[in-house]
Amino acid sequence: DSSANVWTGVGVAVAFIGVAIFFYSDPVSVLGRLLSNHPSNHVNSVTVTQSEITTPVEADTKEEGENLSQRILKAYEKQIDGHTNDATALFEELLLDQQHLSAHDHRFVFTTLGRLYFDQHAYQDAIRVHKLGLQTRRDDTPANLWYGNWLRALLDQNLYDDVRIVGKECLDEFRSMSTTPFYCYHILGMTEIFDGNRNRAEDYFRAAYKQGTAHWHDSNGDECLGTFVPLNLDTDDNKARKLKDETIQISDLTVGVLDELSHIPQCSKQQWPLYMINRTLADSYSGHRYYEMGCYPEKTAVLNVLRDVHVHGTFKIISKETAKGECTIYTPGYMYVNINSFPVPVTDYELQLPIKKLENAIFLHPLDINYFHATVEGIPKVILALHHPDLQKIPNLRILHKPNSVITQYFELLGVSSMLEAYEPEEFRYSINNLYSIDWHLDITQGGTFHSTEVHFKDLFSPPAPVLQLTRSVLSYSVPNMQEPRNLVIFLHRESGGRSIEDTHELYEMAKFVAESRGLEFVVHGANGTFTSVANQISMFSRAIAVIGVHGAGFANIINCKEGTHIIEIPVFPVMVSVYSRISSMLNFKYYTLPNVLLPHYRPLQSVGATAFRDIDNTLQYVLESSGYHKIQSNDPATSPQMLSVAKTYLSKDLYLRGVEL
Repeated sequence: DSSANVWTGVGVAVAFIGVAIFFYSDPVSVLGRLLSNHPSNHVNSVTVTQSEITTPVEADTKEEGENLSQRILKAYEKQIDGHTNDATALFEELLLDQQHLSAHDHRFVFTTLGRLYFDQHAYQDAIRVHKLGLQTRRDDTPANLWYGNWLRALLDQNLYDDVRIVGKECLDEFRSMSTTPFYCYHILGMTEIFDGNRNRAEDYFRAAYKQGTAHWHDSNGDECLGTFVPLNLDTDDNKARKLKDETIQISDLTVGVLDELSHIPQCSKQQWPLYMINRTLADSYSGHRYYEMGCYPEKTAVLNVLRDVHVHGTFKIISKETAKGECTIYTPGYMYVNINSFPVPVTDYELQLPIKKLENAIFLHPLDINYFHATVEGIPKVILALHHPDLQKIPNLRILHKPNSVITQYFELLGVSSMLEAYEPEEFRYSINNLYSIDWHLDITQGGTFHSTEVHFKDLFSPPAPVLQLTRSVLSYSVPNMQEPRNLVIFLHRESGGRSIEDTHELYEMAKFVAESRGLEFVVHGANGTFTSVANQISMFSRAIAVIGVHGAGFANIINCKEGTHIIEIPVFPVMVSVYSRISSMLNFKYYTLPNVLLPHYRPLQSVGATAFRDIDNTLQYVLESSGYHKIQSNDPATSPQMLSVAKTYLSKDLYLRGVEL
């Protein structure tokens, strides 16, 4: 999730204890991608009819004398070359001969064909292929993945009840297996998240983590009895709760550090996102139970100290072992919704790596390779640590982080480059005497009663308000020459992929025209040439009057905006609370949503329609007018278009400046 991310995306396949997932890599894609809302004529049973097994293809592409291996290679080459239809037809033919496939080839053919159909959003065919694969599988190795993909196809279509039916079938079948059906647990959990049942979702997530870590391997590769300890979440396991309590060293890191910010309001007074209806501002949005804003003053920063632990893997899996053949697996943050962060024991490859020993190290976030988590969670933790007297006294303190140019620049700005310890899981395993983990703890009860605002899982992705305010202050002082005028309208651009708009020309021309007709500058952030240094990005967003864009990690940069900035976020399907509405509340921004403008979360949109265009236009005009930036009637900007075309309606600049409705 990164529109302003200079790093490569995460594309790591999940491995499970005793289960090898073959030929599949999907970047955080099973997190409930709801791409369409069309009904599905599926069968809620693994039983496949004969007509489904012998699905015909349009043309016979089988050449005389080819054996199965040659046909698989030919189909695979078609896929690699981008000939999707030809590859699909060839793999479909191989289904007709599936009884002659080896176990390895069977896994490859069914997994690849299912993926091809997913990429085409052909959900019925994807379901058919995975059902057939489950019925004819040679062993249980691919069952977890194929059930997961079947469930994913249903979830992508918003068929929550059907996910629950098939998910129960999956869990029932896996009771006789020795592996954990993590995909099934995960998608069942995400279904409950999207349906507003967070507590029920966490029951599924906890079950997956407890089962998946029960049979662990220590740093020598020997089996041990594992205990899963979520550092920042409740657990129903008394042993895990005791182990977690033993790690807490400081229950509120902000005490004594942020006293100077105590006079600053903890939240914006805006209770609901604002939005426009026919050029009229609506003062509440009650369309979803999670849309209410709040910054939770009872949220605190907690310091956990984990002693004599091992860290391995891309997502910094933390474990500890005892002489009794027992292991503890610690998970910071709220990792449940990210399927790639599921704890996996040390692999045979990792056992061959040398062990790098550190005396004292700070752990920022398992997902600090992600731009949002690095910027909104990681950097505030660094700043908080630098300001806390207890952490300042720790000798040889290192900050463990995957090296990249963005983090390197942040550390240079903060003057702590010497503390950065490059985390290199491909080169080392790590043994750490004292690992310091800072987490955000949200106490959802006040005096024994639940908070009036429901807690959404995204509420756990942002620091306490004073920490975020301190971060903005420190970063602004770290950048020289911050005296440029505050006169920018910034549009966050997504180059391609999910939540991107392919045809942005008229949309950007409209926004540019609205800005320049009021004497402001218009910037498309994220387009070619606009990814500059971190210092320039901090300066750019501090100059913003308004920031507009589709939901994505580019909005993480708003932590550098000044109070009173207008945030206009184009939501995605499914509609739920945005972490940026919470951040806006904490930093006293005006936050606007656009209910009529929904983009699919994980696929691009060709262009916005006339209604969406109108709502974006009206909202942007309103926020600039409300900030005192009125139209310059007599001096049209020379760079503005002579004519704008929207849904075959043409507007001259003169008419546009007079505010003609689309």
